[in-house]
Amino acid sequence: MDGEIPAATRAPENPQLILAMEAVARQDTIETRSQLYRALLESWLIVPTADAMPMQPEMRTTRQQESVRLVTLQGPGGEAILPVFTDEEAMLLWEPNGSGYMALQGSALFGMAHQNGTYAVLVNAAGPTGGQVTRTEIAAHAQG
Repeated sequence: MDGEIPAATRAPENPQLILAMEAVARQDTIETRSQLYRALLESWLIVPTADAMPMQPEMRTTRQQESVRLVTLQGPGGEAILPVFTDEEAMLLWEPNGSGYMALQGSALFGMAHQNGTYAVLVNAAGPTGGQVTRTEIAAHAQG
């Protein structure tokens, strides 16, 4: 294995999600949007944390009462916008010095975002391919 990170602890890469985002950018249809939404729910997304967490991927489970502070951005009216990333490279385009992060599966992420009244989820804020998931879409994703 030569220093390779085992698959269970490897940082997310999400090639299917990136392809789905590119497909919507080329041609926004019901079919391409449906594929994108399915990919978002199935993908493991990188969510930057405000707590000091290692950037190197590691397997870790949170304890029942443990809370993790996620990085949020402010919308024009002060609303909470949650930045998420498809892979480490996309996160480093946004934060070149790196950031602690955790990986959440899209279905759990959107459920949490909906519960917390998140205004929007911003995927790959600095590119190369990304977009914004609105409050209405967050609610729909939270319901599956």
